[in-house]
Amino acid sequence: MIQTPRRILALRPPRLDSTEIALEAVRTPIGGAAQASIAAHGLDPAGIERRLATATLSFAPGDAVAQAALALPPELRNRVTRFEIEGARSAAAVALTDDALRRREIGLVESRETREAAELMSPLHYLRVALEPQAELISGDLPTLIPANPDVIVLADAGALPPSEAEALQVWVESGGLLLRFAGPRLAASDAGRDGDDPLMPVRLRVGGRSVGGTMSWGEPKTIAPFEADSPFFGLAVPGDVTVRAQVVAQPGPDLAARVIAQLSDGTPLVTRKPLGDGQVVLVHVTANAEWSSLPLSGLFVSMLERLAISARTDPDAATDLAGTSWQAVEIMDAEGA
Repeated sequence: MIQTPRRILALRPPRLDSTEIALEAVRTPIGGAAQASIAAHGLDPAGIERRLATATLSFAPGDAVAQAALALPPELRNRVTRFEIEGARSAAAVALTDDALRRREIGLVESRETREAAELMSPLHYLRVALEPQAELISGDLPTLIPANPDVIVLADAGALPPSEAEALQVWVESGGLLLRFAGPRLAASDAGRDGDDPLMPVRLRVGGRSVGGTMSWGEPKTIAPFEADSPFFGLAVPGDVTVRAQVVAQPGPDLAARVIAQLSDGTPLVTRKPLGDGQVVLVHVTANAEWSSLPLSGLFVSMLERLAISARTDPDAATDLAGTSWQAVEIMDAEGA
């Protein structure tokens, strides 16, 4: 292989690691210690492209890969359109960004009951602890949150909603939002999801629930089954000590199997999901606090919420959706990275 002796640097796709942007570059040929400066470019509030920040990568002697972390405020990070290695004229030295660097905005619906509950018993306490490191959180009632248009709205143990709020919430989901619901005593005692196909519930629910020592009794708490390959949680390790003591139960039906994205060891649905317009509705069949299961006390709970927040993005178009369409380039990057 004939290769130029000139040093070539290339950027790998940037990724969001907690609150920092992880940057990684490779070089050839491998040599002694070296440094490279990476510039983040984006639009200012006036729409003018500017250099927003810089980071320095340091290659150790004999290393082919160098890494750096860039901490930016969320408002600034959301404006970044590309990273480039300064002084390198190559398409490989430019990395374009997408929504992967944007922290999700998640709305937590507060009711009068949750505000009056003891903090450590409140489902919202567990959700805040799990979500704060990875998302921008806003709280309030539905009439306040829906106009704010967050990426995700979380309902923790909410029963039937007032018609006006349910209608507004359905329009928001159909426009691309993710509604994440958690079960609880109020949901189990309400008529939500009982009669017909409730658009704001992914499945129909049976009356009552299932618990250790209850009417639909388990002999002992159940564990979580490994996640299937088509689940957004696939690849997450399931701790053996996470158990479920009670849950709301899905009514069997022809669509149930396709809507289950997590289940218990006996095959009972634990998390269900259905599309609604351009958005989706997800139900976790246990509480968001430790009342019904030990899931909220585990690291798995944090990882599952992170996966669901990421899935709030619209899925990319499938090949069948693009068949027969015509496209025109509006922006082109050439071989020199311009």
